[in-house]
Amino acid sequence: MTNATSQEKPANLALVGASVRALAYAALRAGWLPWCADLFADSDLRAHAFCRQLTAGEYPHRIPEILAQEAAPLPVMYTGKLEKHPSLLARIAARHSLWGNDARRVRALRQPHRLHSALVGLGFPFAPWQCCPKGLPTNGSWLVRTQRDVRRWFGQEPRDKPIYWQRYVAGQPASAVYVADEQHCAFLGATWQLIGQRWCSAREFQWCGNLGPMVCPADLLQQLQRLGEGLARYFGLRGVFGVDFVLQDSLPWVTEINPRYPASLEVLELATGLNWFAAHVAAFTEPCFQQCDLASYCGTLTERQVSHLHSHTATATAAPRRFVGKAVLYSPSALEFAYRAVADIGPLLTPHLRDFDLALADVPVA
Repeated sequence: MTNATSQEKPANLALVGASVRALAYAALRAGWLPWCADLFADSDLRAHAFCRQLTAGEYPHRIPEILAQEAAPLPVMYTGKLEKHPSLLARIAARHSLWGNDARRVRALRQPHRLHSALVGLGFPFAPWQCCPKGLPTNGSWLVRTQRDVRRWFGQEPRDKPIYWQRYVAGQPASAVYVADEQHCAFLGATWQLIGQRWCSAREFQWCGNLGPMVCPADLLQQLQRLGEGLARYFGLRGVFGVDFVLQDSLPWVTEINPRYPASLEVLELATGLNWFAAHVAAFTEPCFQQCDLASYCGTLTERQVSHLHSHTATATAAPRRFVGKAVLYSPSALEFAYRAVADIGPLLTPHLRDFDLALADVPVA
């Protein structure tokens, strides 16, 4: 479960979620040594960090107990899927310093009427929605959102408990990333989303990667900056968070807010060489973080990061030096993975940002 490198020093941060490899690499690049727990404990994660694989019976509800037994008293960050379990976040926060948006904020974000009110108040559109399917057309022009996924609505009984129904909005799916301190908010960049790609064996609305950085025209850049600032103030968001949206006629239609380190940020970090992990940590640890300009607090940010926040030319308005694509391949059937297959396809991605034309990450154990 550990390697020689990870045994030299004790872990100083705990990371939990469905898959934590991307976040763990960001932490390693920022000089942290994470203790990790997720559903996969992939071989490349094991090579660089303490790693604990969660079983289907343990995930997610036994995570607080496992943290208390194996990772006390480390501060905790969470990744994707756990925002769907605010009561679990509250249990974690009762025993650990939670370096992420807490249960109260997450609950608010998951209420469609709160999100609708926030966006309308900021002057942004939010697709029509309702809490029951009564009177809705069953021709696929509406979607049903459940705890597990999003699907077209044809009048079928949802597999999981539905959260709400919402009209489908056509356009290009994208993701924006921000870092905030409840009062200030900085736009870090945006990426195009890969959604429902057949070559990834993904379902129609299933996320399967990001491409970026996305070059934003000046008007879109202003909209995205205003959007992040408004949402951060309305919901009191802290640290790094993501906003998924559909771009239609240069107008962002928000679909979801991810109140934690989003998967798309790895694409921006790999493309620009900038690491925003320190900024996220500072939002929860620096006493003067909320009292000064986000771009220059406490000397935590590098000169390059400060320049990026002021000008946004690194990833937002100018053609970047390079683009990075990240795709998730979903297995359509059971298979056996062999290490020799890695050499036939490409090298393993490492936390050290080595340049590869093609690299593999989240590699299963043989």
